[in-house]
Amino acid sequence: MLKLRLAQSLGYVLPLAAVVTLTLLFIMALVRLAEIQQDMRHNVSANMLWVVTQTQAESLTLSAALHAVESNQPQSQDLTQQFNLLHSRLRLLLEGPQRRYLDQYHLWPLLAQPSEQALQLGPLIKQISAGQLPPSVALDVLEPLNAILRQVASKTMVVQWEEMGGRMDKYRDAVLVIIFLMIGIVICSLIISVRMFLALRRNRQTREMERHAAVLESELVSERKVSELYRSFGAMVSHQFRTPLAIIDASMQRLLRMGNKIEPDEIARRVGKVRKATQRLTRLIDNTLIADQYVDMVSVRLEDCDLGLLVREVCQSQRIIAPASPLNIDIQSTLRVTCDPSLVEHILFNFLSNAVKYSEPEANIHIKVFQEGEHLCCSVSDQGIGVSQEQLEQVFDRYFRSDAVAAIQGTGIGLYVARKLALIQGGQIRASSVEGHGSIFTLCLPAASTYLAEKSS
Repeated sequence: MLKLRLAQSLGYVLPLAAVVTLTLLFIMALVRLAEIQQDMRHNVSANMLWVVTQTQAESLTLSAALHAVESNQPQSQDLTQQFNLLHSRLRLLLEGPQRRYLDQYHLWPLLAQPSEQALQLGPLIKQISAGQLPPSVALDVLEPLNAILRQVASKTMVVQWEEMGGRMDKYRDAVLVIIFLMIGIVICSLIISVRMFLALRRNRQTREMERHAAVLESELVSERKVSELYRSFGAMVSHQFRTPLAIIDASMQRLLRMGNKIEPDEIARRVGKVRKATQRLTRLIDNTLIADQYVDMVSVRLEDCDLGLLVREVCQSQRIIAPASPLNIDIQSTLRVTCDPSLVEHILFNFLSNAVKYSEPEANIHIKVFQEGEHLCCSVSDQGIGVSQEQLEQVFDRYFRSDAVAAIQGTGIGLYVARKLALIQGGQIRASSVEGHGSIFTLCLPAASTYLAEKSS
C-alpha cells in the first residue's frame, strides 16, 4: 500500500517538477539572451573610436588648410567653417559617454589641455582668415592636439580589440549556457511528453475498462429485466389462466360424477361453460402474444386530427360496452393534433377500459382535453382503487400488474403498448395516482402546426 501511494505521488511530483524546471530553464535562457542583446547595443568602444577618428580627421583637415594659407595656396574650404566642424567633434568627444570613457582609461589628462586650447581658436581663426595673424599661431595649438588624438585613437583601438575579445568570450560562454539550458529544456520536454503519453494510455485503458464495465452493467440490468419480465409474465399467466382452467376442470368433474344420469340440457350447459372458458383462455393467450408483437410492427400514419372528436368517438364506443359507467367529458375547444387517429383511439380506449375496470360500478369517470404548451393533452381520471407511489412507474412495464388489482382480470400489457404507441407518434404518457382514491392517466401529443399558427395569430 505504501509503495502504491509512493508511486502515485511520484506520478504527480515528477511531471510537476519537470514543468517547474522547464519554466526556470526558459526564464534563464531568455535572461541570458537579453543580456547578450543589451551588451551588443551598448558597444561604447566602437562609438568612441568613431568619434576620435572623426575629431582627428577634422583637426588634420584644419591643419592642412592653415598650411595652405601659410604657403599662399588656394583653399578649398573656409577656415571658419572647418574650425566649426572641429569644434563640434571636440564637444562630442569631451561630453557624455565619451568623457566617461576617457576618464575610465585615464586619457582625459592627456587630452584636457590641448582640446581646451583648440576650442579657444575661434577668434584667432577669424584673424588668420582676415590676414591679421599668421597661420602658425593656430598650428602651434593643433599640432599637439593631432599627436594626442593619434595616441587616443591607438589606445581606443587596442581597448576595443581587447573588449571585443572579452565580449566574444562572454558571448561564447553565454551561448554554451544557452545550449545547456536548451538541452535541459529538451530533457524536461521529453519527460513531460513521456508522462503525458503514459497518462493518455492509462486514461484510454481506464475508459476502455469503464466502457467494458458499463457494457457488463447494461447486460446485468437487461438480464435482471428479463428475469423480472418472466416472473411478471409467470405471475400473470398463473393468475389469469387459472380461472378458465378451473372452470373447465370443475365442469368435466361434474359430468364425470353424474355419469349416465345427466340430462342433455345439463350436458349442453356444462359444455357451454367449457367452451366459454376455453375461448377466454385462447383470447388471453392471443391478446398477450399479439399485443406484445403489435407494438413493434405497427406502422404510423401521422395527420392533423381533431383530438376532441377522437375523444368523443372513443367515449361513445365505451358507453356501448359499459353503459352503467358515466363519462364526464370536458373539451375546451377544437384542438388539432398531429397523430395517427387509430393509435390514439387505441390508447384512449385502454385508458377508459382500465378506468371502468378498476372503479366501482356507476363511479364517475372524467375525461378532459386541454392545451399544455405546444402539446395537446387528454386526461382520464377515475375514482378507483389507485396505485401506490412505489409501483406507479412500473404500471408501464410489460406484464406488470399492481398488487391492488391482482384479483381483477388483465394481462398487464395494455399500458405498456399504450406508452409505446404514444412515443412513436412523438407524444408521451404520464400517470398520477393516490392509492384508494383513483388514478389519472394523461396522453400528450404534438399540436398541429396549423393550430399553433392560428393560436399565435
